[in-house]
Amino acid sequence: MFFKRDKSKQKDTPLDTESSTPKQEELRDYLRSIRKQKNKTLAQIADTLKVTESYMSQIENGKRVPSDLFIRELAQTYQIDERILFEKMEKIPLGVYEALESNKTLQNILSGIRYNKKLPDEEKQKLIDEIYQLYIDRLKYYEESIRNQKGGDKR
Repeated sequence: MFFKRDKSKQKDTPLDTESSTPKQEELRDYLRSIRKQKNKTLAQIADTLKVTESYMSQIENGKRVPSDLFIRELAQTYQIDERILFEKMEKIPLGVYEALESNKTLQNILSGIRYNKKLPDEEKQKLIDEIYQLYIDRLKYYEESIRNQKGGDKR
């Protein structure tokens, strides 16, 4: 296994901040907004996730960063893409770790770039950018192919 991740629901990180940072305020506003769009109270969300209302309040107010598994469950409860919550909590999405764990080629690419002593950091970043652009180009090509197939079916 490339990464060993703690997927426990209970492990989280308390934050030692007396005042809120802009990121914490953004997270608070976002979570509160989604919860209100769903017409749910903090107590209802806590009950659904089987945690205390106090714990949910700490997460919503950016005072605790929950475990990766809990972030995923929260995203599922709110019916949103988990990547949004991971980004707002400044964490790498659990799905990224899962992709790395299950894809040897991806592990080899990233490991090869990361540990290559011949390439300076600037070149490593260029290589990563090129790989990302290749992905974007392939995605566009695939989407265009799908559109063309659907257009061809209408004739």
